[in-house]
Amino acid sequence: MRSIFSRIFLSFWLAMALIAASAVGVTVAVAWARAEALEAFDPGALLRGASRAWRAGGDAGLRQWLAREARRDDNIMVFVLDAQGRDMLGRAVPLRLRPDQAAADNPPAPPTTPGFMRRRSHVLLFSPLPGGRWRLVAGWSGATVFDVLGSYDVWVAMGLLALGVSGAMAWWLARQISHPVVALQASARRLAEGDLGARPEDWLMARRDELGSLAAEFTTMAQKLQQQLDSKDELLRDISHELRSPLTRLRVAAALARQNAGDLETHLARVERDIDRLDRIIGDTLRFSAMNTPGRQLDRQLVDLAELLGEAVDDARIEAEQRRIALRLSAPDGIAMPCDPDLLRRAFDNVLRNAIRHSGEGEAIAITLETGPDRICIAMADRGEGVPEEALERIFEAFYRVDKARGAQSGGAGLGLAITARIAALHGGTVAADNRAGGGLIIRFVFPI
Repeated sequence: MRSIFSRIFLSFWLAMALIAASAVGVTVAVAWARAEALEAFDPGALLRGASRAWRAGGDAGLRQWLAREARRDDNIMVFVLDAQGRDMLGRAVPLRLRPDQAAADNPPAPPTTPGFMRRRSHVLLFSPLPGGRWRLVAGWSGATVFDVLGSYDVWVAMGLLALGVSGAMAWWLARQISHPVVALQASARRLAEGDLGARPEDWLMARRDELGSLAAEFTTMAQKLQQQLDSKDELLRDISHELRSPLTRLRVAAALARQNAGDLETHLARVERDIDRLDRIIGDTLRFSAMNTPGRQLDRQLVDLAELLGEAVDDARIEAEQRRIALRLSAPDGIAMPCDPDLLRRAFDNVLRNAIRHSGEGEAIAITLETGPDRICIAMADRGEGVPEEALERIFEAFYRVDKARGAQSGGAGLGLAITARIAALHGGTVAADNRAGGGLIIRFVFPI
């Protein structure tokens, strides 16, 4: 059983089947015992025994004999009745065995070869005893095998069986559901208390049903949460370092300006560069925070993507020309998409400037725009040093930087590509990176049509 649904369904189905089978078994067993008692019943011997007891001891002897016979077999009921239908021992007489009903039934003698399911009369013997005062009546507790359903003992047995089977199945099913939920609840409590290493136990992860899937999702959630918190801790260290460096340079520039007022312009230019760097770091942090605001609404406009890409390329061209890097745009006109142009331009700009920063001098960056039957694809490919395969997905995470692969002077706090990925997601698209054959990185935007 691979799902909670199938376990619940099959458990109830099996419980009902077992209860029904048990009920049938009890009914058949009791009916068979009654049928065997009927086969062994000898009305002539019973009548002779009652007559001898009356002749030997009168009413007292007959009463003693009747008390013994009444206890002999629960399946055969034996009564000695007076003319008014009252039993000699004062017992209640079933209506079907009263003299008027018995006479009306005119019961035949029991068949010599009775079948198990054959219907019979309840009255097996109705005969006057010597002296004419008493009548001997013998009756069967079940005229058919189905009469056993009216037996008190059968109802008790069936009730106990039903309670036992259903109770066992309900306990097993409750255990199957509640035990994993309690274990998962304990892991969630540990996670809420700050234990980021809290994970479901192995036996819960090994389940192949919805609860096992929930445990796997919980593990993924905990891992991502730990990664995010680790990234934020790394962000605090990176931001502290990034802010401390320009602040230190500002302090040095201020000290030098005091000492050498004649070179004031040089010191002021250095101050402006460091202020710009501080502004970029703070601005990127605020933008990323704004991008992750729940329920953010885009100011969508129908925009020609070739024109929007052209604007992003023109903005980046000055920086590219300083390093003799060519920007080659291949984008057919007439491909429009509803989008927030300012945000999408920023996403393109982040990727382009990242590619320029990590491309060698004299290289080229190719920007292409293509359409398919159900999507729009924008690719930006450089000839830089590329990215390790294990980091291709992580470069779009917030605050993640591949300093060893992309150079120590990466610039910023590692938020540019994270902002890009978020902008693509807000437009219903995706962004992914792959290493190029021969070196370099290609980043693709894919938007649904």
